[in-house]
Amino acid sequence: MVKIILVLALLQYISNFLFGYKSNILSCGIFGMATNKPENLDVNGVHILGIYNIERGKMSCGLSWDGDVQYGLGLDKLYTDFIIGREIKPIKIPIMIGHTRQPSYGMAITEDNAHPFGFGTSKDGESYEMIFCHNGTLKNHKELAKKYNIDLTEKVIKTSYSGHDYETSRDKIDSEILGEILYKTKTFHVLSEYIGAAALAWTWIDEPNKLYLWSGASKQTKGSNSITELEERPMNVYCKNKNNVFFSSLADSLTVLGASNKDDLQIDYNTVYIITDGDFANAEKHKVSRLQSGQNEAVTYSTTRHDYYTNKYCDWDDYRDTEPLEVITNSTSFDTPKHSMTNLHEDKTLHPIIDYKNRIYSKSLRYWERGTVINGIYIYIKNWGFKFTGVNSIIAKSFVDRIKGLTFDYSTGNFNYNILNKDGFIPFGKEIDNIQFHYFTDGVLLKTLEDYNRSVVLKTQLKTPSKYISHQVLSYMSKHPVIDMDSTKTVSIAMFDGKSFTGNITELGFEKVYYFNNGILTKWVKREDLIFKEETPVIILPSTTDSSKFNKTLFDDSISSIESFEKNIKIEVINKELEDEVFIKELILESFEKHSEELSETIIELSDWKENESVKNALNTLNLINHTLKEFVEKPNTK
Repeated sequence: MVKIILVLALLQYISNFLFGYKSNILSCGIFGMATNKPENLDVNGVHILGIYNIERGKMSCGLSWDGDVQYGLGLDKLYTDFIIGREIKPIKIPIMIGHTRQPSYGMAITEDNAHPFGFGTSKDGESYEMIFCHNGTLKNHKELAKKYNIDLTEKVIKTSYSGHDYETSRDKIDSEILGEILYKTKTFHVLSEYIGAAALAWTWIDEPNKLYLWSGASKQTKGSNSITELEERPMNVYCKNKNNVFFSSLADSLTVLGASNKDDLQIDYNTVYIITDGDFANAEKHKVSRLQSGQNEAVTYSTTRHDYYTNKYCDWDDYRDTEPLEVITNSTSFDTPKHSMTNLHEDKTLHPIIDYKNRIYSKSLRYWERGTVINGIYIYIKNWGFKFTGVNSIIAKSFVDRIKGLTFDYSTGNFNYNILNKDGFIPFGKEIDNIQFHYFTDGVLLKTLEDYNRSVVLKTQLKTPSKYISHQVLSYMSKHPVIDMDSTKTVSIAMFDGKSFTGNITELGFEKVYYFNNGILTKWVKREDLIFKEETPVIILPSTTDSSKFNKTLFDDSISSIESFEKNIKIEVINKELEDEVFIKELILESFEKHSEELSETIIELSDWKENESVKNALNTLNLINHTLKEFVEKPNTK
């Protein structure tokens, strides 16, 4: 029966992928079922949900039934492999909770970090007291752990390559800490306090018929003046009948079990549902306010006059001031034009649009191509501009891999795929592996890939006639202030981080520097007319031929400002190097530990054929590699 379910579900999954299935790539998947009696659990239905949720998590999986948890890692990391040959027959508890994991960057793929988590021991001593799983990422879990007296680390016993047991410690991940707080406090207070994103499912084994569900929504940034709360992570339910409820991170997976595409399957946000005997219609609902929290900490930008990042491969100038910039010009060399304009919708390019051809240009704080705002993932080619790479990170990375080492034609804006032709400029050599991607939605340059993925989801959920995301919402994701797309308005208000922007702004690819006061444009200046220098801030003193007019105080203050800037830069560089060193060491350790565990699994699998000559040679090599990896990760004081 399991094999039949696998085949049917996989066929449906592949069909949806090829013909328009709406993929949600925001991280892990949660799924399961609750009913009134263990014998009423539809195990195959749960398996179908698990197979669909593979697209949300491919690095490990887990399933809880009867108060216990089993995990799939290594060769069993995909849910399809996990369930084959595994006996899953609940007999005690009418709830099953499953999880497919896609860890955040840098988090180890181990059984300790896999979901669901089990906490405590039940009254009968035969199972955990609480089962819990989380979809999302927390930003303040360490602070919450301190507040609720939760240890950030846990002592564990491991076995060395030589067979000796030794004690070490491991770091708890954000999800585990959140679950432990809920377990320890037995209240919902922490759900109003976390910074980040969360959809949750948990159950108390001593209350075997109760399932708890949560889907959070909050402001993009904590402390902002915005009243808009955005979905953090989805949680969908399908009531097959009065006492049978399925739940899943993917709404489409529930349609396979009978749910209608027209149904609103998403549960209410910021509400803890306590579902007894699978009766969703009569579930207890406990509202929790998220108004004082957010999905990100408040962003604080430096007030240093020149706050920008320079990248060898992208010509980066990210320039923001919180105070109006006073540019002192030398009248004998040039006069900086200062243009007035109150409505940015009237903004015009410095050159006729036809002159840009297929190049990206800037206008009204957005990026355009041939009269249309751009969407997708781009790279930046020095002295030419942005180049489209694809609509998702997989396609973008594939594009970049293909164009490394190729010459670029400035006249056409295309790469020369004739590898024999080495004439011309090669923007990205084959040895370069840190090409920076830039993410755009509705012509707005976004901060991160996560912001881009979120914007893609938001655009699919738009129910307004407008095809554009609200500029207020975009202002939380954008690297620069934005205005709305309604060109009929007589006044345009520039917003950044949900508030009216005051200061100066120019971005990579912008032709102008814009000056704002409380969201109102006061003037703009041609970017090319402002002089920027990487080493020190630019301070241009007034030109004079009369020594009596020389302002010594101004000069001394300027020199002092430069010296202070250089000193701060050196300190920041040193601190950054130290941070990088720690990060690199931790990354190496986690990587070696992960590969050692996976290699051990491979050795065990191959041992069944150890008499085979090819296998024998492979085992010798693998054992040598594994020994080297373990020697590294088992050295004392490595972490």
